Amino acid sequence: MTYSLRVFVFLFITVCVSSTCGHALGTKPPIDILSAGWQFYDNPTTLDAPGTIFRIDSNKKKFTVHIYNLPIITGDEVYAERTESVKTKSGIFAKFIGLKNIPDIGFGTGSNKSIAFSIKDVKREVTTDQAVNNILKDLRSKIEYKTDNRYYIIRETKSATQIKFIVNNDILADFGGEKSFTKYISGRVDLKYEKKGDLILNQELPKRMRVLYLVDEILIQPSLSGKPPEATLVPVNDVLVWTD
Repeated sequence: MTYSLRVFVFLFITVCVSSTCGHALGTKPPIDILSAGWQFYDNPTTLDAPGTIFRIDSNKKKFTVHIYNLPIITGDEVYAERTESVKTKSGIFAKFIGLKNIPDIGFGTGSNKSIAFSIKDVKREVTTDQAVNNILKDLRSKIEYKTDNRYYIIRETKSATQIKFIVNNDILADFGGEKSFTKYISGRVDLKYEKKGDLILNQELPKRMRVLYLVDEILIQPSLSGKPPEATLVPVNDVLVWTD
């Protein structure tokens, strides 16, 4: 799915949720699955805006490569209630909510998990294909390309002031069960939980912060005509992982 098509699908879904084609009055709202490429930041942040290029090396270390000041379209996502789902890993979820040194949970280890969530006061930052294509033309003059690294560019972000997770049993099992998980978060003033079938975890952020980003991979392809290598974008279909 191209980036432009992903933006169109998002806009269509947003209109539907806020109109009569949304869920029926009084029913539980459906869970919208975010398209592949959406990732949780490793922690809520005010950094890593759209236009940020980073690389992950062969040892799974992450480095910021360059930050382009792209034109960014910022807008509010307004809807009464919306629950979304994204693929992640339990270790990424643990780090995002500030849990460290959990036995048997590494940041990028384990299988992919689907986690449902809703975020409050959502703002979305969006770049355009034209803006990104323009920077790809001079990308090779800005970076020292390493052939054993993989390069990515952040295309969109979502920021919020609060996020509510639906922590299902599949994820809780990686923490040793519900009892162990609630023990890990006990005493945290920014984390509150309640039991409503699944465990509902509310995380209050100290201010508006970026919580999700949409990323494309940058492929550097050698030219057969002797010209400088060309950079192209491809969608990311898996969870990005790296080590601290």
